Amino acid sequence: MQQTLAEEVIQKYERLIYKVLSDNRIFLLNPSYQDWEQELKLVLVQLVDSFLSMEQFEQEYPLSYLYRKLKWSLVDLRRKEQKQGHELLQPEEWAAVLAKDVLIQEDTKLLIEEFYYTLVSKDQEKLHALLGGNELSRQMRGYYRKSLRKKFQEFIKFF
Repeated sequence: MQQTLAEEVIQKYERLIYKVLSDNRIFLLNPSYQDWEQELKLVLVQLVDSFLSMEQFEQEYPLSYLYRKLKWSLVDLRRKEQKQGHELLQPEEWAAVLAKDVLIQEDTKLLIEEFYYTLVSKDQEKLHALLGGNELSRQMRGYYRKSLRKKFQEFIKFF
């Protein structure tokens, strides 16, 4: 079965796409990695559309030029996405957002206080040591966090 030129180019330059993404600090564990990878594949397909053979494409777009083309296409795509994400709020909307934020902070503070008072004194000391900035070794901090995390998860189940 013969592959189309676009599929062949995508397959051949898969590692180049990975390099462009990683150079722009978009790694495999990034939630939007596959979206950006797909966008770069689309750019690659658009570039290869006007060519009849792989040799013509490689002559017109040597590896270094293709890398720069993909890199700047990614930069442009990210800029466009950031522009779309910034919508200005009206003053009334800001007031509502800030009021909601204050309420959430108050609720969180009350929840933590209630959790603190459900702990036995030894666990209260652990929490105080973690939050108070006492000098704890990395191992002790991890141990305290692990033991308090279990207790907090049990506490949260009631809500």
